[in-house]
Amino acid sequence: INDGGITKLQSHQYHTNFFLEESKKDLTIIYDDILDTISNIQNIQLRILCNSFYQNLEFKEAIFKAPATKLHHHSFLGGLLEHIHNMLAYVQLICKIHPELNKDLLTSITLLACIGKIKHLTTTTIIDLSSSGHMLGDVILSMQMVQEKIRNQEFDKDLELKILNAIISQQGKTAWGAPRRPATSEALAFAKIKELDASVSQIITLQKRVDTNTEFFYSKEFGNIISK
Repeated sequence: INDGGITKLQSHQYHTNFFLEESKKDLTIIYDDILDTISNIQNIQLRILCNSFYQNLEFKEAIFKAPATKLHHHSFLGGLLEHIHNMLAYVQLICKIHPELNKDLLTSITLLACIGKIKHLTTTTIIDLSSSGHMLGDVILSMQMVQEKIRNQEFDKDLELKILNAIISQQGKTAWGAPRRPATSEALAFAKIKELDASVSQIITLQKRVDTNTEFFYSKEFGNIISK
């Protein structure tokens, strides 16, 4: 809006963070921590696969801007990266409690299962679904991205199937939209970790937005919630 009236700007003429909420955390520090986590993956195939994304500058630029969802948890610029980083912290904890889990596999699943979000959602002056997001969804997009990278390296077939199962079963149950249930303990652990971080992050965000003078408020997802 200016003296001459209203001018419609092109996408390269404004920053999305002028219109959209962005992460309040230092994403560079988060990203460096993720790279350090990848460097500690002992399985060379999994480490190469994860690095094929996270060492790519185009991927890095995209994930720095990507929200995790349109309306629910981590629905802000950089939200996807925060969500992945949070889930990696849960991975460290659950692998201490249950050392029988394959930590390399669970870590890799956590790094890869949600990356389709960078294609699933678009950020302009709003967060919305892309064309591929509407037609395919983030789970299929994640699977396609991972399969494309796997084709470019020698990769154990059994390990590939375990990763792909974890991606397509990340909703946890077929009743919740998963085409397959988790077929490994690592896939099940990831589904629970994802649900936990998403739910806790969402409820905290809802509590912050409510009037502090309100003792309770209602949420469709959670029912009645104490606001303080």
